[in-house]
Amino acid sequence: MSFNQDLSEDFSFDEEFTAKLERAIKDNPDLPPEFIKDILLSLKETEFIQINPFSSSACP
Repeated sequence: MSFNQDLSEDFSFDEEFTAKLERAIKDNPDLPPEFIKDILLSLKETEFIQINPFSSSACP
């Protein structure tokens, strides 16, 4: 079973994400595919989460 088959069984990725993942794996053969997948997932997650910068003026 290939890595891509494992992904499709574990997650419901869209085609764009899968294409980016396959390209990143191909471009970075020295990195583990699972590590690359985790990085891309965290980048995708930040598209949906607004991160507020720390403000020291908010502290009492």
